[in-house]
Amino acid sequence: MLQDDAPFTAFAAEIFPQSPLRQVVTAACKCAEAEAIAALYQAASLAPPEALAARETALQLIRAVRAAPSSPLARMLRAYPLGSAEGLALMGLAEALLRTPDAATRDELLRDKLARRHWVRPGLPLSRALALAAGFAASPAWKLAKPFIRVAAIKVVRRIGREFVLGETMAQALARAAPLAARGYRFSFDMLGEAAMTQDDAEGFFQSYRAAILNLKGDPEIQHSPGISIKLSALHPRYTRAQRTRVLAELAPRLIALAKLAQARNVGISIDAEESGRLDLSLDLLEILCQEPAFSGWDGIGFVVQAYGKRAPAVIAFCADLAGRTNRRMMLRLVKGAYWDQEIKHAQLGGFEDFPVFTRKIHTDIAYLACARQMLALPALYPQFATHNANTIAAILAMAGNADYEFQCLHGMGEEIYNAVRALPNARPCRIYAPVGPHKTLLAYLVRRLLENGANSSFIHKLHDPAIPPETLWDDPVAESQALTPPGAPHPSIARPPEMLGPSRQNSAGLDLADESILASLAAELTAGFTTSAIPLAADADIETAFAAAQAYTPPPPGERAQILFHLADYLERHRAPLVSLLVREARRTIPDALGELREAADFCRYYATEIEHWLAETHLPLGTVICISPWNFPLSIFLGQIAGAFAAGNAVIAKPAEETPAIAALAVQLAHEAGLPRAALHLLQGDGILGAALVADPRCHGVVFTGSLEAARAINISLAQRLSPDGRPVPLIAETGGLNAMIVDSTALPEQAIADILLSAFNSAGQRCSALRLLCVQQEIAADFLPRLHAAMRELCAGPPDRLASDLGPLITKAAAARIHDYIAAMRAQACPIIQGTAPEEAEYLPPTIIEIPDLSFMTQEVFGPVLHVLRVPRAELANLPARINTLGYGLTFGAHGRIESRLRHWADSINAGNIYINRNIIGAVVGVQPFGGQGLSGTGPKAGGPLYLHRLLAHGPACKPIGQNLTTTPLGEGNEYAVRPRGVIFCKAQTPEGHLAQQQALQAAGCVMATELSPETQATLLEADETEILSFLQYLAALPGPIIPLHTLTPGAIAAGFHYNPGWLLAERSISTNIAAAGGNAALMAKI
Repeated sequence: MLQDDAPFTAFAAEIFPQSPLRQVVTAACKCAEAEAIAALYQAASLAPPEALAARETALQLIRAVRAAPSSPLARMLRAYPLGSAEGLALMGLAEALLRTPDAATRDELLRDKLARRHWVRPGLPLSRALALAAGFAASPAWKLAKPFIRVAAIKVVRRIGREFVLGETMAQALARAAPLAARGYRFSFDMLGEAAMTQDDAEGFFQSYRAAILNLKGDPEIQHSPGISIKLSALHPRYTRAQRTRVLAELAPRLIALAKLAQARNVGISIDAEESGRLDLSLDLLEILCQEPAFSGWDGIGFVVQAYGKRAPAVIAFCADLAGRTNRRMMLRLVKGAYWDQEIKHAQLGGFEDFPVFTRKIHTDIAYLACARQMLALPALYPQFATHNANTIAAILAMAGNADYEFQCLHGMGEEIYNAVRALPNARPCRIYAPVGPHKTLLAYLVRRLLENGANSSFIHKLHDPAIPPETLWDDPVAESQALTPPGAPHPSIARPPEMLGPSRQNSAGLDLADESILASLAAELTAGFTTSAIPLAADADIETAFAAAQAYTPPPPGERAQILFHLADYLERHRAPLVSLLVREARRTIPDALGELREAADFCRYYATEIEHWLAETHLPLGTVICISPWNFPLSIFLGQIAGAFAAGNAVIAKPAEETPAIAALAVQLAHEAGLPRAALHLLQGDGILGAALVADPRCHGVVFTGSLEAARAINISLAQRLSPDGRPVPLIAETGGLNAMIVDSTALPEQAIADILLSAFNSAGQRCSALRLLCVQQEIAADFLPRLHAAMRELCAGPPDRLASDLGPLITKAAAARIHDYIAAMRAQACPIIQGTAPEEAEYLPPTIIEIPDLSFMTQEVFGPVLHVLRVPRAELANLPARINTLGYGLTFGAHGRIESRLRHWADSINAGNIYINRNIIGAVVGVQPFGGQGLSGTGPKAGGPLYLHRLLAHGPACKPIGQNLTTTPLGEGNEYAVRPRGVIFCKAQTPEGHLAQQQALQAAGCVMATELSPETQATLLEADETEILSFLQYLAALPGPIIPLHTLTPGAIAAGFHYNPGWLLAERSISTNIAAAGGNAALMAKI
């Protein structure tokens, strides 16, 4: 029994009250797009005289730019747009070539990107060189040509970088800025780099900002002074809402120190815009900075607002109020926004109610104009309009009159148009946003700039296209939006998060844990508390009652079962608070993990409901009574997923949950019954492994679904082998048993991205996931730099009580489990393996995140079910054969790879024996129906949970399904998901009759498998034609064999004669491949489409 008079008080203490203006900011995020944009129509509209003047100015600017010579970069981007294979290849080279340290891998990357593409473009000299290099890449002459091509390619990429970066050092940047400054341009310098991952990263960025400020000399008029743009996530390794208390305590002093240095030189600082989930933190720090007494009355503090965000007008209002309260004129830079594709993907994957950003470019344009008018009307703000769009510039000039403001542009993108703007009679000053930093820090910034330049909808893209008449470039976004049906409708190709999975299935509802109002509501729900009753253990009478009721159960038609499961999914989401509360308190799941598990449970219900909507009771016959045995690490989602699948197939279910998590199971069954699952169809029996063994051994058990240890699965298999099902076949067993899951990181991978995915894969849920990363293989050529950064980033993780929002990983399920892993770590230390550990509370059930470096794969002898990651350094020459070596471990659940050489990634994916493969992303969190989950070999029997074969395994008879090569569902934007099957391989076959032999040959041919007449270690499944006595004898022989569980599929001679066939589907191995297609800096396909 669980009882807590004051549950989640620590979580509630992490929620902070918001001022009325901040509440408005938060609320704006949830507004529907049409409603949000309708509120901006009036402010964004130009009066007729303004519109006439703006149009004439815009056309004047367009003609002036086109009359000037195009830059080489502009010509290149027109020749190779992002929608083309060549454009994507160039972006890939720009993103990865310079950071790849070893020449051999650089050569592989070049060959991968250059070959099999059509580079010739008339009138572009660079295209001839690219075409020549591509010809060498596809020929035997590559070996001789590659050193020269490599040197030339590096020069080209550095030349592209020079277009966008003012200098590798402040001295270089200031020297290049001097001629432009003499012509009247102002500058805001930006220290290149992505978010800090370690304390060393943060200290390095702090020193870079400090040195940059010391290199600048201010003007008595702050608006005339150069400025520095500060990216707050670069100054702290944990710049997230969950770590708010720590961030404010540690980052605010650093920010104040930089501001004091800038104030002393009268140099302005601007807090840069980042992802929407960080906006509240940035506003918190802006408020702290403005309220610092030392800065009272100083106008050198600035902030950046992204117009694509629905909260932009509310943020402007807050900033104006803050400036007024703190006696200053605040610099406010308005930009369109830099993370749009990331925001779309994040909201879809998170299952949020809606997007925090607009989905149409015209709506961002409307928001920009409305925000501009709002800023011009607020005296407490000094507007800074960052845009390269001639229409936007012209509209601002028309609406601003004699107001005091400036324009801003990006170095390498805006000088052409602002040279034309400066020639206008009503010209305003222009400030150039100038990135500074070494080439190795350039890459992510460079790719974002290429995306913005090359997107089809980009004004820059159209501006330089001579085929587009200037008059057609003038547009009225308000009129265009109002003409939509309905007015202000979102983009039709971008599904809202609830509809992400298509029309047939609703996406599960998630919570944005960076949203203060959502956090406050969740805290109120969780602190209400409740008490669970004592959980009775099953007695013999309970077992008899359950089996008797199950035998008497008559399933409703498939359509009715589907509606019950749809209702159950909704019901689970309405009862979020008690379920999350129990997951945290009983299963020791962190709050984000608990919410994710609830989502997965709802997804299982909806997916299986969708699968059976069109089944027929006459053709899809259930097994009868199915025993579902689930683990403690996913006590809700796996528990209910098993139940939902068995019930969907028409079976009665007897569910035995893990003995560590009885209360969660009891509540889940209670809710299932309340939602409409017939009581005769679902029976809960609580107990230990002895109970599970008794249920499996009972002849009234017609099938078993199990998730747990390999040893327990083998015991179940041996027990089931003692009898046959009522129709004379082996009793079906679906077992999922874990794995030694590996990830390979080569030298083309982006270290920051790979490290983030490694930490999430290895240490989320304290490593207590079947899919968790156990073995990291790092290319030796980068290991000396990569591994220390990984170690330092791991030390930033926070282990603590699971009811704290700040806890990244909670305790292990029991003290005994923690003790076993402590002993394992001690044993590895005794073998002289280097061990790096983070920190954790001293209580016995906690274990710090741990990295153990091993000398070879022979040290991987067991699955360590906790926060332990093994690391192996691998020379480049051994990478090609590495998946085959990993296969020798015998497991086959999940596998990951980070890199940019597509041919290498595909080779690894084709070579690895794993059910779930992840490319350039983390390897956990498979989404039901999108990435069906399950493995092979020692990792399980298949079929995959949440996949198209699963329910068919729970039928006694049914039509064969055809899943080959199908795409299962709509996929989140920015992610590619493939589902396919391939032959299992070697199949042992034995037949008594010629007809039986022919039936086996037909099944093998349909599945593409190889027949064997003798059992061997390579045997993946067996087909047997025999009488029941021989079937039973052979079944017991197979079950006793060591190694993986080998499925046996049988028919009697009589069944063969009656026309029954072996199902080829049981001879197929399912594979799910999930790829982060935005890994190289952004979703080029999406950007090109809009």
